[in-house]
Amino acid sequence: MLSTTSSRRLWRLLCLLCAGTLLSACQGGEGDDRPGPPAVAARWRQIPLTELPSEFFALSATSLVPSKDGFLLAARSQAGGSELFRSVDGISWRRSRPQARQLEVDVLAEHGGEVLAAGRTFRDGEMTAAVTRYRGAGRWGKEEVLPGGGSSDIVLAAARGPRGAVVVGHDGGPFDASTGKRGHSLRVWAAKNGGPFGAPHGVTCPQWPDQPPEVGAFADADGFTVRARCRGAEGESASFTLRSSDGRTWRREKDSPGPVALRAGAANPRGGARVGQVVTLPGGYLALGSAESATRSTGALWSSSDGRRWSAVTGGKDGFRQSVSVDAAAEYDGTLLALGTDPEPDGHPPVRMRVWLGTPPGGTPKPIPDKGQGLRAVSGTWSWAQATLKISGEGDFTYRYRVLRDCATEAPPCDDTSTSTWGGLVTGTLADGSHGTLRGKVDSANATDRSYTKGASVTVAREPYSAVSLTIGTTLVGILCRPGSGDERCDDVHE
Repeated sequence: MLSTTSSRRLWRLLCLLCAGTLLSACQGGEGDDRPGPPAVAARWRQIPLTELPSEFFALSATSLVPSKDGFLLAARSQAGGSELFRSVDGISWRRSRPQARQLEVDVLAEHGGEVLAAGRTFRDGEMTAAVTRYRGAGRWGKEEVLPGGGSSDIVLAAARGPRGAVVVGHDGGPFDASTGKRGHSLRVWAAKNGGPFGAPHGVTCPQWPDQPPEVGAFADADGFTVRARCRGAEGESASFTLRSSDGRTWRREKDSPGPVALRAGAANPRGGARVGQVVTLPGGYLALGSAESATRSTGALWSSSDGRRWSAVTGGKDGFRQSVSVDAAAEYDGTLLALGTDPEPDGHPPVRMRVWLGTPPGGTPKPIPDKGQGLRAVSGTWSWAQATLKISGEGDFTYRYRVLRDCATEAPPCDDTSTSTWGGLVTGTLADGSHGTLRGKVDSANATDRSYTKGASVTVAREPYSAVSLTIGTTLVGILCRPGSGDERCDDVHE
């Protein structure tokens, strides 16, 4: 365990980085002095988008922490809802739902493998701030509503340490310009290890109606520290640090941080750097964010063994430049993960989540998952809301789709809605083609109202996030997913 001096040095480092950047959750805990090679010198490789789970489509990472039995990931969807996932190896993921499924998790905080999830839940007809604690093996404890919380409280940061946990929110939410300002106070809840959270400590913190203040939380052997930068719509502002040894009595310190740019190597990154989080790893620190130029913003990662000298981290062939930001990173049992976000190629939503695996010096790289190409990769059953595609290992395929004619009143081809048996039927054969696609022709089709005619060309190609696309003739039928995946691309009607 690091000394108090080391903990304070890490907090000063975090504050330095927070000072010059928009920081949504500057979180920290005690430094990590576990034995082993320095993780900050890791070699990074990106997992291909086609190998990522379908559940990652249209998600962006908000928090990634190590628990006692693997990684825990909090992510937010395009629609604004939250999702929790767990993984032992950073490759295979499954959803991890709290007992109270209404809980919308905004941030995760970890110390010694113990994890706290903080966000908002539905209670007595309105949303209010709440937490839950991870029990292991994918199980979560009972939901705990934070005392004194209201419908406008939004959780912005959280941290766990040897003395307990701290959660920081603001009562000006939900930070939507259409709702107007509803409050102007920073609210801080604290709990001793294993104990309940007490009443919130409130501090005036003005903010724009549609933009939360910049907040960071930190917990170490000395207690809890909260750092905030507040700016109001009328020009009012406040920057301060709150400190407490027990979570009950808080001391406010004035703070006037000046602009600080993170140095990567000997010079600033061209166009500047934007740091969103600092992560403590064995042997040093990682700073996550983006490098900005006059024309674009790209994901970036910097490493440091001492918090003073920083070097830009490379991530394989394209580094982290395919993302617009690196949002989260963590280490568990020798496996390093970094997650980034970028928009679709045309610049429009939905966002894409990218994942990188890191290997510490001297470590053996984990195999990047690869389902392969051609028939081996896509044989099996695929579906969307009103169709199924079955591909055999020999290349025979059957495509069934809804023709919107009810068998109860119309002649075949028709749909039997009582059994969800769709009337449209196309069969044919596929073979491995160029660039990993499958190509073939239609052998038979029972409907004449589409371009699904005998002899028409058929193309099946792998798509990001474990999906495939189907094209028959000149018609792009759409995206199909594995049954039960919950992928929103396959929930809607394509045609």
